[in-house]
Amino acid sequence: MVIAPMRGTPTNEAVVEESLIKFAKVLDIHEERLAKAPYLGGESFSLADLTHMPLTHYLIGLPKVSDVFRARKNVMAWWERISSREAWKKVTALSA
Repeated sequence: MVIAPMRGTPTNEAVVEESLIKFAKVLDIHEERLAKAPYLGGESFSLADLTHMPLTHYLIGLPKVSDVFRARKNVMAWWERISSREAWKKVTALSA
């Protein structure tokens, strides 16, 4: 889903589906955490959030993965909060 297309090799859909299930479980943990605090590390934006930004930015653009994110309202609210920061907008503008 991510690496295989970059390499020009076929995607193993069974592996993709299995990985999405595992990923959904991770996001469920994030969903629970974000129900209690606005950021992964608590009340303030921190390195815990920052380290998730590049991969989340990439993954949320993939249709199957985007659906997994969008099914979790707290995760999406967190993503909207952190990805709307001016510094992040500048970073993403560099890669556009």
